[in-house]
Amino acid sequence: MKGAPWFSAFGGTDLGDDSADIMNLKSKSYRDMIMQNTITIFDFRVYLFARQQALLMKLEQALAMCQRAKLFIAQMARTIKENPVCHRVMTTGVYGTDRLV
Repeated sequence: MKGAPWFSAFGGTDLGDDSADIMNLKSKSYRDMIMQNTITIFDFRVYLFARQQALLMKLEQALAMCQRAKLFIAQMARTIKENPVCHRVMTTGVYGTDRLV
């Protein structure tokens, strides 16, 4: 597994991770997971992306939102392909995120 040593697992295998609304910051207790140091790489990346998108939306930066979404989808697709367990679970989820853009 690639990533910082403080991440315990890649994640992305929880029920609903393959079809969750990644812009919904209330779907998981992200802040608690960060504070308890139990957040996975997958959840951390989703949390950061959602926060970035919320900020860009407030700043009315539609082009930046689209560019960031394109980068996020490409990076997550590549990372998920590198993680065999997550790849089996998440294949449909990555290709479904294009509806967000």
